[in-house]
Amino acid sequence: MPASPVTSATQPSPRAQRSARSSSTDSGCSRSSSCMPVRIGAHDPPRQVRSYRRGPNAPIRRGNAVPRPGSCRRNCAERLCHSTNVGIRPWAASGPARSVRAPETEGRRHGCATTRSVRVWLAGTGPATHLPQRPAPCAVPVHVAAVGRVAVELAGEIADGAMPTFWSPQRVAQSKEWLSDGRSRSVGLGPFELTLGISTFLGDDLATCRAAARQNLALYTGLPFFQRMWRDSGFVEETTRMVAGAGGASFSDAMLDAFCLIGPVSRCRERLAEYRDCGVDLPILGPPVTPGAARETIAAFAA
Repeated sequence: MPASPVTSATQPSPRAQRSARSSSTDSGCSRSSSCMPVRIGAHDPPRQVRSYRRGPNAPIRRGNAVPRPGSCRRNCAERLCHSTNVGIRPWAASGPARSVRAPETEGRRHGCATTRSVRVWLAGTGPATHLPQRPAPCAVPVHVAAVGRVAVELAGEIADGAMPTFWSPQRVAQSKEWLSDGRSRSVGLGPFELTLGISTFLGDDLATCRAAARQNLALYTGLPFFQRMWRDSGFVEETTRMVAGAGGASFSDAMLDAFCLIGPVSRCRERLAEYRDCGVDLPILGPPVTPGAARETIAAFAA
């Protein structure tokens, strides 16, 4: 009796075909339900992170949550702020360095709209929901997370502060001109505050501290906006290694020393004073993700 034929694959069902067609177009789609970003509304509970995808293989994009109006407390009024991320594609005119106001890009529109929305919610006049709308009991400044010149200028124009990270004291001093250019276009805003996230690795052995820094900061070497910032800061060879995929090994000792507090406490205190002298109003120290590192850092600088 002849053997029955054997097929190497079965025909997918119509439903599976539709699903496959939908998945194959997700990366270029901006309207389907699977591609739409998760919006933060006034009715949402406060969260640490909101995430969304633009396709099945796209990286998760993250944003900061909006604090519920009235959720702040008077005893922490001095340090409570809301940070909003603003993404602006690289843009600059050719020629000598000058003020470069961003064109009306999607990033600029998003940054302006988000900042206005946050101020409305904090004022207690947000959209009507099932939750009561009431103003925050204390003033909450709105800071823009920005690392590049165009985004920093936008922060000076529309926000109460900027919140960069991985900056050297030299870049902090350079940013004064950018913030001044942006602030000159602002309307009705008060004093501006520059906060800065500073990676902190304490220890008496510099080699051990630098090894910990490379391990903790390797993730950021693959992000294009940090690569551009570090290249603009003069670390061309290191950035070339990052683009090639070297990870934490991309960081030279000089580069780590430029934007981290690293080594003995006395050395870190001197470096922190340099940051303050250059114009940082509020340093935000970021210890490594290890048990007890945060308490050790707080104890070292509280003394």
